[in-house]
Amino acid sequence: MRSGLLGTDVDFAIHQGELKVVESSFHLQDGKLGPELSVVGVLTNASPLAWKNIQVEAQLFNASGKLIDSITERKFDQAVLPHDAVSFRLLEKAAREKPEYASHKVTVRFARDGRNPW
Repeated sequence: MRSGLLGTDVDFAIHQGELKVVESSFHLQDGKLGPELSVVGVLTNASPLAWKNIQVEAQLFNASGKLIDSITERKFDQAVLPHDAVSFRLLEKAAREKPEYASHKVTVRFARDGRNPW
């Protein structure tokens, strides 16, 4: 825990394993400016704390397992409550052509203590 001007802020690193993406899939579709990539999923909070300003990263790989693209976004303006699940969607212009994408992995990179006013 860290102390701040308005009280205690819990360090996300201590609870990172309790905020997980338990289900996800990626889709490529033709957009006006080329291929668009979307990743949808479900995030669960197994911790006793609420979390907000959650940063989710999707890494996308080719058939050889090489990283070829990524999307990182801050999601969830509202807090994700303890022992709850929420869905999300990431959307970005694809960096490659459709056939190059083979698999993906989605990770929670950052979250802020839901009690923190910022």
